[in-house]
Amino acid sequence: MKKMMAIIVGLCLVSSVVNGVEPQYETSFVGFDIKQFGLGMVEGSFGEFEVSCRLTDDKISDVRATMNISSIDTKNKTRNRHLQKKEFFYEKKFPVITFVGGDDILVTDKELKGVLTIRGVSVPVVLPVHYEKGEAGNVIITSEGMMLDRFDYGMTSHKHLINNELVAKIRMEFK
Repeated sequence: MKKMMAIIVGLCLVSSVVNGVEPQYETSFVGFDIKQFGLGMVEGSFGEFEVSCRLTDDKISDVRATMNISSIDTKNKTRNRHLQKKEFFYEKKFPVITFVGGDDILVTDKELKGVLTIRGVSVPVVLPVHYEKGEAGNVIITSEGMMLDRFDYGMTSHKHLINNELVAKIRMEFK
C-alpha cells in the first residue's frame, strides 16, 4: 500500500511538446518509494502522466505535470486498487495529481519550487533537480530525494503499517 504519490513531474504518456522537443516516454519515469511494515520498501510508479515546460539553453520555466491515479503501479493489482480508494488517493473524486512550478529556474539551479496537489490539498514543495544535456542533443531532468508526507494530503489511513513519508523519483527526457 504505498500510497501517495509518486508524484511530481515526470512523463510517460505525456502528450506535450516542449519548445519543439518532445518527451521521450520510454526513457522517462515518475515514481516513489515508501516503507510498509512487513514488506520493507515498496516501489510504485505512474504509467500515465503529462508534463509541459519551456526549455531554453539556460532556463526551465512554466513547469506543469499531471499524473493519473488510475495508472498507479506497485506490481500488485490488489494494492493498486486499494491505493485508488477513498482512504488513499480517492481516485473517483480526485483522478489526478498535479504539480505547478513556481518561478523560472536556471539550468544550473538545484531546486524547483512549486505546488503539489493531491486529493484537492495543495502544498508548497521543493523538488531537487538536476539538468543534463545529453550527447545526442537530448535533455534529461531528474529529481530524486524529495520527501513527501502523505499525512499532509489527508492520507492518514494505516499509519501503523505504512510510513507517512515517501521519496519521489522522477526522470524526464526530452529530444
